[in-house]
Amino acid sequence: MIYLRTVLDLSQDVSLRSIGALLQWIATRDYLQLLGGIDFQTVCRGDEDSDVETAVPRVVIATLGMYRGADFGQLVISYRTLRDLHVFSAETPSTWRTRLNSNRFGTGSDGTEDLSVFQLFERHCSLGRSRLRSMFLAPPNSRHEVEDRLTSLAYFSDPENRQFIKALSQALRNIKRVDYILLNMCRGETPAGEWRSILSTCKSILVVQDLIAGTSRRDECPALVAAFKACDKVFAELVVIIENVVDFQAFKENPDEKFPVREGVDPELDAKRLRLYSAEMDKDMKRLARTEMERLPAEIKDGCINYVPCMGFVFRTKRANERAVKTTRTMELVASMDDESFFRCNGTALLHEKYGNVYDELMHLQHAIYRQLQRQVLTHATTLLNAVDTFCTLDATLALALTGNELNFARPQITEENICVVVNGIHPLLEVMERSRGTVKANSWISVNPARVFVVTGPNSSGKSTFLRQCALIAFLAHLGAPVPAQKAKIALLDTIQSSFYSDETMRNEASGFAVQCQQIAFIMKTIEGARALVVVDEFGKGTQMTEGAGLCVAFLRQMALMPRRPHLLMASHYQRHLYAFLANNSAINFLTFSRHLAGNRLVQLYSVVPGITTSSFASFVSRDAGLVEEVVQHQEQISSKLQNNQAITGEIGNQTENLLNYVQDVLDDVTTLVEYSGPGWCDHAQSHEDASTGDPA
Repeated sequence: MIYLRTVLDLSQDVSLRSIGALLQWIATRDYLQLLGGIDFQTVCRGDEDSDVETAVPRVVIATLGMYRGADFGQLVISYRTLRDLHVFSAETPSTWRTRLNSNRFGTGSDGTEDLSVFQLFERHCSLGRSRLRSMFLAPPNSRHEVEDRLTSLAYFSDPENRQFIKALSQALRNIKRVDYILLNMCRGETPAGEWRSILSTCKSILVVQDLIAGTSRRDECPALVAAFKACDKVFAELVVIIENVVDFQAFKENPDEKFPVREGVDPELDAKRLRLYSAEMDKDMKRLARTEMERLPAEIKDGCINYVPCMGFVFRTKRANERAVKTTRTMELVASMDDESFFRCNGTALLHEKYGNVYDELMHLQHAIYRQLQRQVLTHATTLLNAVDTFCTLDATLALALTGNELNFARPQITEENICVVVNGIHPLLEVMERSRGTVKANSWISVNPARVFVVTGPNSSGKSTFLRQCALIAFLAHLGAPVPAQKAKIALLDTIQSSFYSDETMRNEASGFAVQCQQIAFIMKTIEGARALVVVDEFGKGTQMTEGAGLCVAFLRQMALMPRRPHLLMASHYQRHLYAFLANNSAINFLTFSRHLAGNRLVQLYSVVPGITTSSFASFVSRDAGLVEEVVQHQEQISSKLQNNQAITGEIGNQTENLLNYVQDVLDDVTTLVEYSGPGWCDHAQSHEDASTGDPA
């Protein structure tokens, strides 16, 4: 399982099920059929002299790997990366909407992040929320599709079209998703609310059609062109048909009414309805009820004749009178429910003979009319679904434009060159959260040949992880065809965006945080080979011994720099000394750091990215600002100073005094002894030395 995590993205459930189905299909097929014309001798396991009949056949499947985004027109990005970059958040939108309206941002009460990039755009969306989410999950990397969307955004951002955009957005809010409604129609189930939604949707589509037809330069906007083509005269016909048949006023007056039909639709229906609710039938029921009451015992004071669906005309009285009514032997009990009993008698038989089962006949006619109406609507289901689907895309595109206009985002430039250039970019969420404080600092990032690998160092809490996410998000939004939070941006069409951020240890991962990040790095290295890729890595090597973690960082960066198609790589790390010592002369690697200012015992973060490397992580300053006890901070500063200057560290541990330099010398002596044993039989000598040192018998 650990190895599979390095070659497969286990979060892609559908892909994993497809692989399982393929393996199951192969397992149930004859090997000779799968091999076709291939010589069976070449796929037999065993020696050359092995018998073909007894040899075990094996089937070689193509090497597992990730498909290239260009092959399918999509940018490959895993859901884990989307969560790492804060594109999606676990919190519901209602929480941050309240904070957005009250200008209060921060961490939610449960510790989860209360704002995500998707929610930033989604708040301007109504009909197209699911379409917008699909866009974020699978951005295109087709230049034609991205440029069309950017062209539409430029049209929507034009101040001349402000009133049109406002009216269009309002009309789109009245269009509803009708797929589930049409599915209910196929089952013969259409409640009153669904008929109202169908009617409102058709009317709103006509409003959108009129708005688009009346706007100028609509041919310059691909999204409007597609929406206008989806409009059809059939929607006007559906509006007329539904309004002429469905009696919405009756729905409003009586919510229990299932099939209210307007008068004049069917003469037979109108006649039965008039007969059912006529004054004559009411008089007959009251007269016959009085007659039946005269035949009952005097203690029975209440009773009447009503028409009950599925029962017909019945005599109704309290259930307490049931025994007394039965003693007369003039009535037959039909049913008892709650505190009432229903009987048939001579009076109900006369009413049934005169009026028949008029209510059931009425309901049957109304149901037949509604079924005919459903069939007429379902005839145009494809046209209706296509139109709503197109308007979902239009609404999602409009949400991108409205968010960009509100936050003053810029239109990115898409290029075929494998370069990424961001001028004065900012993190989109940071722009929203800190905009009232005026503390947002814009930073640039230029990744061109040959230097595409960047090592970002800086003090703790200086903004390294935010800068990594900022660059990746700008590239992601550019592929989405959305405006980006930067002054200028020129982004290459990428095949994939990958990330690796240190993960908290959980039982679900079945591995430590360090092991999980190593699996992520292994997966990245296998999947980006030969692809146009952007990779962001935060503190790789954290969670293990410093020298080993730094060695992993150096080896990983060297491997990335040696790739034939070098990825755009951003790595944040605190191993600044080790990385600079080994990689300073590598022309493919750039070093960036965050500027800061020391004012006495205070560290002022300037949040500005500059070329170079930091000399310290300034952990003591951050610890002091976080409220750590001053004695602990001062002791940490003393130990750090001696370690950096290679001085002896002495401290009382029980009744013993330990000298770090003596310990290091002992280790060097052990290494020297092992080296002396190198030669013939050195392994045996080394084992004997180890057994002697541990006291174990040889």
